[in-house]
Amino acid sequence: MKKNPHSLYTFLLLILSLSLIYSCKSDDTLLPDGEVLVISGDNQVGVKGEYLPEPIVIKVASRFRAENLIVENGQEGAGFLVTDNFSLDIGANVLDGNYEARIYLSLGCDLGNQTFEVIIRESSCFANPDCPILASVQINASASEPNTEWSRICNVSGLSTMINRNGTIYSVSQPFFGRESELIMSTDFINWTTLTTFTNQLIDINILSDGTFVALTNGDLMTSSDGINWQNKSEGLPFSEEFQQPGQLLAEDSVLFVGFHENAFSQWYRSRDLGENWEQLQTPLENYPIVRSVNGNLYGQSNTFSDEILQSTDFGNNWESIDYTGTITGSIQSILPDEDNNLLIVSHQTEIVSGPNQPGFARISSKLHLLNTTTLNLSEIDFNDEEESYISQIANYNGNIYVLSGGNIYISIDGTWQKIEGPVLNLPSIEGLTFASSLDYLFVNGLGEYLISGRTYTYSNFID
Repeated sequence: MKKNPHSLYTFLLLILSLSLIYSCKSDDTLLPDGEVLVISGDNQVGVKGEYLPEPIVIKVASRFRAENLIVENGQEGAGFLVTDNFSLDIGANVLDGNYEARIYLSLGCDLGNQTFEVIIRESSCFANPDCPILASVQINASASEPNTEWSRICNVSGLSTMINRNGTIYSVSQPFFGRESELIMSTDFINWTTLTTFTNQLIDINILSDGTFVALTNGDLMTSSDGINWQNKSEGLPFSEEFQQPGQLLAEDSVLFVGFHENAFSQWYRSRDLGENWEQLQTPLENYPIVRSVNGNLYGQSNTFSDEILQSTDFGNNWESIDYTGTITGSIQSILPDEDNNLLIVSHQTEIVSGPNQPGFARISSKLHLLNTTTLNLSEIDFNDEEESYISQIANYNGNIYVLSGGNIYISIDGTWQKIEGPVLNLPSIEGLTFASSLDYLFVNGLGEYLISGRTYTYSNFID
């Protein structure tokens, strides 16, 4: 039977038409190279400083391979961008095989309309603003006030070393990327002013009784009378090659203590003239901070036993182990003297938990102890935590003990504990991606009565 040439032509034309229709439906051909399409999530309303309620879904058409592309947030100082696809190799957010990404944006601190620029670059250009932009798109959102008494402190990163002097709070702000650090100040815990930007990482800072600022950076000790203009007090700090990481600065009038540590080893130095001359302390202290009580005694943890506490009553010349009565469960994590010169001690105990066909993970629990330095009796403090206890911070203010556990604050007033509910963290829910609080932000309610740590988001992928 002879084939009809017209039927064959019609069939080929139909195949070509279907191919064209299919290709026109492909998002890649609809998008010119270098253009980004927002599929969903634009123009959302959220709480300032928090993640938007829904992710933003974008798609980009590009000639480059998807695994060579990364997603960045081009708006400096506002928002925080996380996609479903995070590469541990390059430390960046990457597009998937369909050139798509679901983006979780955190709003900045300003109320009202906010605009973000989502930028696509090659992965080799990560964190390099001079690299060419392959594609970009603007995301619009609106920020409102939270409907709770808690407010997030915004516009600063990595807060640490809080110092209160006459109602003014000084702190160190460490950006997410880069080695620069900032000394910032505030009178209301919400609005912050930058006093100084240090080109080296600012390890620790203290303020002497005469108002002199003392700062420890990666390699220098510096002083200032106003926190703005600084002078180097020494040609580098005295340390041997095996102790190259400065860890703590403890200042008391003209006496300074500086600790260096490398892995599990530590070494401490003392200066009696603001850093002009240094002497090495002969003590087996662990690389946890030295703390000073009201009466001037120094306390630290021994690097020999996990529950041994060392004491010095002569500015660090001599150290002795405290022979207390009682048992500390787990290993000591922090020591805090109270206003009666007694010691509040937090210890952590690690337990490996596993289930059927599941790898084990570490579960950490905490205990809070009180060591009476007069009677040398050790007792455990029960602060009535209904949840599984994990103490991340303790503080002592106006004779009251503050404990941060499980995201809530427990306050001891006249021996009675009361619980203050912490803020509810709005975290993205991404399969295979776990978000956690890295405990380096502060929260404060409208009256400025309570502080709580824990707001920066970090991510770690537990799925191989």
